[in-house]
Amino acid sequence: MQVAELRGASWRLLLAWVALSLLGYVAGERLIALLRPALAVTLQQIAPALTGPLDLTDHRGERHLRFNAQAAQALTLGADLVVPAGQPLPASASIAHLLVPLVMLGTALTGWPTRHRAERWRRALWGLPAMLFILLATAPAQLVGLIEMSLQTYADGHGADRSPPLVLGWMLLLEGGGRWVLPIAVAVLVILAARAGQGRR
Repeated sequence: MQVAELRGASWRLLLAWVALSLLGYVAGERLIALLRPALAVTLQQIAPALTGPLDLTDHRGERHLRFNAQAAQALTLGADLVVPAGQPLPASASIAHLLVPLVMLGTALTGWPTRHRAERWRRALWGLPAMLFILLATAPAQLVGLIEMSLQTYADGHGADRSPPLVLGWMLLLEGGGRWVLPIAVAVLVILAARAGQGRR
């Protein structure tokens, strides 16, 4: 790629980031509300021991997605340490925080240069399920991970020998940089697949 092409790609990426960030600010909550059933199903799959609705709420001047969870059954954290059934275990995350991976994915997909119009359309088409995958791979883990972090801290504070669950490790990986790496990796796969599709024509 020539210097002029790199400069052009940089400007496109910057403009795409700004445009998608503004779009997320304006319509992000409606997107989360629209996909709330899919998020709820994912939560049920990764945390069957928790139950409760997903709500959109205000918290410290920000809009949040709140999982009003409670223990669906008694949760054993150690030999003599049990969280009773029905115990409230709420968690929430700001809408802006949840949208960051989507903005990054969209920025890479719209800002990176294309060779043909058909490639651009394929990239946009395949980008939709990619966005859903990214949201479902990050947002539910964020909510459940916060709950599991509280339970782990509680167990550790009482000397219980509890192995950290996988979802907690995934959430910590995301917070340690994974929520930046995952959308970029998925964007690269979509871009390569769109170009490969053009080559088969």
